[in-house]
Amino acid sequence: MLRHLAVALLLVSSMYAAPTASAEDGISIEALNGTFEQLDGGLQPIQQGPVTIVITSPEHRLQVFANRFKLFPHASGDGTLDAELDVRLEGWGELVAELVTGAGEPTRFEDTVTAGRQWVRAAARVKLEKAEGGYELTFLEAERPSVDIVIKSGLAKQLVDTCRAFAALPLFGGGLDCDSVAASLAVARIPYPDPGTVYLVHGELLTSEERIYFDVHAASP
Repeated sequence: MLRHLAVALLLVSSMYAAPTASAEDGISIEALNGTFEQLDGGLQPIQQGPVTIVITSPEHRLQVFANRFKLFPHASGDGTLDAELDVRLEGWGELVAELVTGAGEPTRFEDTVTAGRQWVRAAARVKLEKAEGGYELTFLEAERPSVDIVIKSGLAKQLVDTCRAFAALPLFGGGLDCDSVAASLAVARIPYPDPGTVYLVHGELLTSEERIYFDVHAASP
């Protein structure tokens, strides 16, 4: 599904200037624009000394307004491709955080979260092949471990206040950097898929221009 392709490639840098739209910069994929709900994959936990903050978003919506997709040969010359996807988006959702210390039950926090309208870039090395009904895109690697979306939530203050309370306890020996926790809560980090994960891009969801672009870059069956 194209929405699964979006999960694989969306959002790896934070905000930056809008991309240009010349032919050399790839194509816009119409099916990637729209509303995404309940995207697959969780959020990376925040680790701070002996404290782990597990982040989940049981309900959320992401609106994609525009995109630019580009493929070009990887420098290795092994037939793989570098893929870049620039996306204009905003979103909102419910955010749940569980602060786990290893002593007692986790402390649970809940709040709403917003992602202001922003341009985000994803970049990864992939393999693209023609397949029955469309194209198989195999995720190989990315330079960064996660996709980052800039967010705002009241959870940051709640968790930092709790972090500071824990930091004052002899059990933790002052080994908690609560300012680092606050910085971590300014972004939602979505892990990339495992290397070798395959996504089917359905040809019927692509325009004729988009299919030509994929045909040019796809390896022979």
